[in-house]
Amino acid sequence: MEIPILKYPTVFHLISQEFKKKKISCVLIGGFAVNYYKVSRQTRDLCLKYGSESLYDKIMAQLGLESA
Repeated sequence: MEIPILKYPTVFHLISQEFKKKKISCVLIGGFAVNYYKVSRQTRDLCLKYGSESLYDKIMAQLGLESA
């Protein structure tokens, strides 16, 4: 399967879209997640934590939040 990467602004958008198509929940963790909070951490790897919808729903319920 060929994915035209140029239609996505970043690799994060590409991964997000493909995970959504497959209905896989994921969370960005590691260095890139830390960088979101403006804490500098040099890294080249991309760390994702993923699981089933039911796991996501359980976590959201335990936190008292609505799942999307």
